[in-house]
Amino acid sequence: MASYMLHASSLCSRYGFSDGDLLSDEDFDARLYQGDGMYISDDLPLIAAVRKYLVPKLDPRVEVEEIHTHHNPIRATDETKQFVDHSITVELSFDEIWQAFVEYYPEDAARANPK
Repeated sequence: MASYMLHASSLCSRYGFSDGDLLSDEDFDARLYQGDGMYISDDLPLIAAVRKYLVPKLDPRVEVEEIHTHHNPIRATDETKQFVDHSITVELSFDEIWQAFVEYYPEDAARANPK
């Protein structure tokens, strides 16, 4: 299974985290499928992983906000972008990201396709 890289620099761009599509792959698509052509947004596991694994590694002055968009859904606020250390990267497995999703969004995770 693939690993996923969360780069702190992505918090400073609307195109960060592969334009918000970092988790758009077969593994996540299969788990997020609810049937009848319905999917849980892959933004939720991404947001959860960023909050759980990346944000704690950043300067405590960095604040993040969720943005409902077709682009990067989680970004550093304009006021705190300057404190983001662009050299920080976190490598995560599918299971680590999924665990963050379950922890941060338990109701959505409960609707996901069990594997």
